Amino acid sequence: MHVNCNVFASELPIFTTKAHVFHIDPDTKKKWLPLSTEAVSVSYYHDSARQLYRIISVDGTKVSINTPFSG
Repeated sequence: MHVNCNVFASELPIFTTKAHVFHIDPDTKKKWLPLSTEAVSVSYYHDSARQLYRIISVDGTKVSINTPFSG
């Protein structure tokens, strides 16, 4: 997955925190697997024009989270 982080360069996050990020094991669909060995920065953004929130986490060049949702 590729995210153009410059899209959010002009926007400041409304909240940033550190979190441990996991994903579901694609083979078993039953286990949670860590995406990194330590907590990564997770930022929350709000696009008022589209009434959309987005959670983004980029660990180096690897995107851990890119999730849009409406409020």
